[in-house]
Amino acid sequence: MKLAHKVLKLSAGDLSRFVTLRNRLSDATFNITDTPFLGWDKFSQAEFEYTLYHVEPPEHLFVFGSSWHVLNTAVSISFGGTVSPTADGFQLSELLAQQAVLLHGAIVVCGGVIGVDMAAHLGALDVKGQTVAVLANPVTLGLHPYETKRYFLEDSILQQGGLFVSEYDSPSDDRNERLLQRDRIITALSDIFVAVECSKDSATVDSAKRAKIQGKKVLVVDWSKILHTWHEPKSSGASQLMQEKVAESFPSMPVSNIGDPRLLQEFNELITDCIVRTVGSTKCL
Repeated sequence: MKLAHKVLKLSAGDLSRFVTLRNRLSDATFNITDTPFLGWDKFSQAEFEYTLYHVEPPEHLFVFGSSWHVLNTAVSISFGGTVSPTADGFQLSELLAQQAVLLHGAIVVCGGVIGVDMAAHLGALDVKGQTVAVLANPVTLGLHPYETKRYFLEDSILQQGGLFVSEYDSPSDDRNERLLQRDRIITALSDIFVAVECSKDSATVDSAKRAKIQGKKVLVVDWSKILHTWHEPKSSGASQLMQEKVAESFPSMPVSNIGDPRLLQEFNELITDCIVRTVGSTKCL
C-alpha cells in the first residue's frame, strides 16, 4: 500500500455518532447492569472484565484516507460475521452492502478481515461506494496485519474515498483483546449492524449485543427462511440473537434463495424504516 496521505488524529467530539453515543451512555437513566443479556462469552473466555469500556467509543481515533468527513455521512451500516462463511453467506454480504450503497447512499463499515467483512467491503466497492475498515492495529499497517497483505482491496478502499481507522497508534500481537475492542468502534460508527452468518457465542454475537446497548438497530439474517442454499450456513448465532431478542430478523417469510427480490426488498424496507423514524436526525438511535 502506497501511503499518499497523512494520518490524522480525531477527537471523539469530531464524530457525530461518538457524541450521540457518549451522551446516551452518560445519561443518568442509563445503567449498563440493567441490560437484558446474560453472559458475554468472548469476554469471559478471555478473562476480560465486562465494563462500560466494551461499548463506549474511544477518546481519539486515528484516520487514514482522503477525507475523514466520510465518518459523519448521514447513513452508516456495518456488517459482521464469520471469517469462513459459506458461498451463500459471502454473496449475501456483498448483495446487502450493494443495496445499502445504491438505495440509501450508506457508507459500509467493517473490520477488514477475510470472510463476511471482506465481502461487504467488496460489495460497496463494486457499486462505487465508500467503505471504512476499522483496524486492530495502526492504520499504516494496512487492513489486517495478522493475515497476508491484500494490496488490491486496500488500494481500492482508499481510491474510492474510504478510510482506515483505528484507536491504536502502536502495533501489538495481542490479537484477541484488540479485535474485540475494535468491534465496539465498528458499531459505534454505524446506525445499523447486520449479522449475516455466525455461530452461537461468536464475536459477531457479542458485537450485536454491544450494538444493541449502544442504541443501534440490529438486524440478523434468518437462514431458516432461505429455502435453497449451496451449503449449510452457520445459523446458530442467528438463532441465539433472535431468541435473546437482540436483533430483528429478516426475511420474515420463506424465500427461494439469497437472490430472491423479496429478501432484498425487506432488507431495504428495514433500512428505510430506520431512516424515516429519525426524520430530522442523521442517526437511527
